[in-house]
Amino acid sequence: MAVTIEPAEKKYVDLPLTEFPVKEDTKKRMMDINSVLMPVVTQYNSYFAQGNLAACNDLIKNNPDILDCFFNAEKWNWTRDAIIALQRFYLEDVVTFINAVAQNTVGIEDNPADEQASLVAFSAAKVNSLFDRFRSIRDVTIPVSGFENNVFTYHNDKILAGYAPEVRFSEESIPVAVKARVIVKTYDGYMTFKVKKMPAADLLIESISLMAV
Repeated sequence: MAVTIEPAEKKYVDLPLTEFPVKEDTKKRMMDINSVLMPVVTQYNSYFAQGNLAACNDLIKNNPDILDCFFNAEKWNWTRDAIIALQRFYLEDVVTFINAVAQNTVGIEDNPADEQASLVAFSAAKVNSLFDRFRSIRDVTIPVSGFENNVFTYHNDKILAGYAPEVRFSEESIPVAVKARVIVKTYDGYMTFKVKKMPAADLLIESISLMAV
């Protein structure tokens, strides 16, 4: 279950034109003057040059789309409020925000509960232990002369009791191992190869894959 950090509940009272940090601002995009609006803008400029403010306001009232072409005081003041709100938030409030995130995030947890699974990171020790469950040993030779009471003991520190070994014999040793009916068991530091029938030749193992169970 992801942690949700709630936005601020109140706007900055001295910056009324921006909604931040309560929510994002939604302002229309400006646009360039097009052929449809060009006559209206020309008329507006004519009224403006004459100092006829009432006519300018009436023109805007009847043609509100031309405001999308004008960068006026209202747009600048919104930009100013938004910039100052961001600056204030990062200068004064961001530490509080980060602390809130930290308090609601689990962080490093090697044994997380189900609802924490999407929030945590494993420690390096935990990661190493997970990879440690998968071990491989290569190129092992089991000589016929090494069997004692039909058991050959192979020592290796990688082997632990309870590991599930997957032994891959070489192509020429597969039929020999099948006939010998090899049984493999693991212990701490070694594994045994017990045969029902002594193998007719040395057994060559390409790899032994070990996985903790």
